[in-house]
Amino acid sequence: ACLDLQTEDNPYHPFFSRCDYEIARWAIQQGPSQNAFSKILSIDEVKCKLEVSYKNAHALYQKNDHELPGVSLWCRSVIQISGINKEFELFMRDPVECIKELWANSAYLNHLTYALEHHFADEGKGECIYDKLMSGNWSWEVQVHDFEYGATLVPVILSSDKTQLCQFQGDKTAYPIYLTIGNILKSIRHKPSFHAQKLIGYLPTVSLDGTDISANSACLTRVQFFHYAMWMVTSSLHTGPLTNGIEPISGDGVVHLGFPVLAAYVADYPGQALVTCMCYAQTCPKCFVTRDEQGDHVTGDPRQQQQSVHTIRHASQQSTRVRTEAVVRDHGLNLILNPFWIGLLHCNIHL
Repeated sequence: ACLDLQTEDNPYHPFFSRCDYEIARWAIQQGPSQNAFSKILSIDEVKCKLEVSYKNAHALYQKNDHELPGVSLWCRSVIQISGINKEFELFMRDPVECIKELWANSAYLNHLTYALEHHFADEGKGECIYDKLMSGNWSWEVQVHDFEYGATLVPVILSSDKTQLCQFQGDKTAYPIYLTIGNILKSIRHKPSFHAQKLIGYLPTVSLDGTDISANSACLTRVQFFHYAMWMVTSSLHTGPLTNGIEPISGDGVVHLGFPVLAAYVADYPGQALVTCMCYAQTCPKCFVTRDEQGDHVTGDPRQQQQSVHTIRHASQQSTRVRTEAVVRDHGLNLILNPFWIGLLHCNIHL
């Protein structure tokens, strides 16, 4: 007999019961043809005994397509650069929906960390062990100072690799942007077989060949384009999730109150300079060191996002472009007045 679970706590929703769900799973994955399955369900006694929530195969597939959690949809946006008669296509997915997909995947159920941890090397707790993101100092600082008791920090990790160019129609190329979360154990995140890295966007490459733009202006235009495109990709992280949180459902059906925060952007040195708006080959994206000190194992004072934001805002208030450029140059920054991370609360892009 099937157990009727038509309640608000039904873990098999939108199906009536486990029996209803298992029959649907069998019919889709291993069952007979759609016509044969519909014919079986047309027998009143059979449908009554099975107590299923669909009257035929078509209704089952409609339920599967429209009522079950699915893969977040892709959308396309067109970006134009002032003064350039060319369109650039940006393909992206909602990062918040991708976070919910990762959270709901039952393959990660036993590999998710919901609360912060402290690991110690000795019984006296004098020496800490930092072996995962949810035990680091940054996670504790964000959790303790910014979120209410019982809330779950969701560290968002972005990454990109310009060497993995994808060829689209014609001469258009793009490179991928990936997302994962620090709640998943790093031993799982690093295994390609677990698919813990979600593809959330394809950023178009910008070719300014054949234009009258100087080499320096072209470089600055590419950086500005990157940050505008990344702002579009991460736009859903700038609003409600930071203040109200999200309610991801884990693989066991438990609803959590999570607050996604950009914890890190993984890239090589050119990528880090691009993301942090640093002048390439002039300084370090992580700390204050001079060009001559690079490579000498000198550790400068760590950079803080608040300092960079203050510098950018101070530069934007200058009366001339020369003064504006001087302000950002003194801090090793490019003249990017609207980096994509400037509105991301609790984030330190220089970590």
